[in-house]
Amino acid sequence: MPVNTDVDQNKKISIQMDVDNISVAISGNSYGDVSYLGGRSYNTVAELQGYLQDILEKEKVEKVEEGLAVSWILQTGNYQLFTIDKPKVAVDEMFGAVKLVLADKVSIPLEQMVVDYTDIPSPTNDSLANKMLVVVANKNLISSVTKVVKSCDLNLTNITVSEMAYLELFGYLKKDTAELNVVIRRVNKKLQLLLIKDGFLVGAGILPYLTTGSTVEVVESFMVAISQALFRCQQAYDIDNLDVAIIWLAYSGDDSAHVKSVLSEQMPNEIKYLNVADSIDLASCCDQFDIESGDLSVLGGLLDE
Repeated sequence: MPVNTDVDQNKKISIQMDVDNISVAISGNSYGDVSYLGGRSYNTVAELQGYLQDILEKEKVEKVEEGLAVSWILQTGNYQLFTIDKPKVAVDEMFGAVKLVLADKVSIPLEQMVVDYTDIPSPTNDSLANKMLVVVANKNLISSVTKVVKSCDLNLTNITVSEMAYLELFGYLKKDTAELNVVIRRVNKKLQLLLIKDGFLVGAGILPYLTTGSTVEVVESFMVAISQALFRCQQAYDIDNLDVAIIWLAYSGDDSAHVKSVLSEQMPNEIKYLNVADSIDLASCCDQFDIESGDLSVLGGLLDE
């Protein structure tokens, strides 16, 4: 959801807000020149605001008259994501129609809903043209975000969600998405499955967290969850043949190595690690970005135009 586009976005800050921690990254003066500044937990909005101010002072971030551009990423847990059939109403009635469609699907009262949506067109499947990806967040949360950014003399140009930021990063790394790509990432001590096809996010789901000590039952639940997510995607978009091109693991460590081993045994697909080092322009931040403790979507927020 764009907020202010009248700002020079060559130099930009990306802030990822989780339920109880925040990560910050900043771009340089050229596209793709990125540094990861770190992350910290917080309990109150005041702590969140204080940490952001500390980061700006520590990194000697130069303030500009119109305010440095900020892309704020809401992390899973701060919003809900839905794929729905596009309401058959006029454009100026669409927001109201979307809210009514989701009224009985979310716990947020209608008057507190903030929604944003995007069509999901596809050059290879006409049925996607009738689908929309919708994000629902609480108005109080968006107000808090706006207040924090304003207090730091920054300029909020965009609020997005981690899945869409990931999509930006995935596209920037020039991955071929003509076929279905599966991305598995770690979020809040869980695993999330992202389904990307034709450059669009066409599905998402939560998977059981798999470790080297997981029982056979947990492994089975993990594989069933993947199969169910793929089936829902196939049904939703009326795709006869849903061929998975590559499965990408977007986190590292012993646990991810175990997941790679499990997937290799039970699925015929190619399995790779998604690493920012795949891109020369982003490689400079690799030593600073700890993929074990951070989330790559904070980098994707810098690429969102």
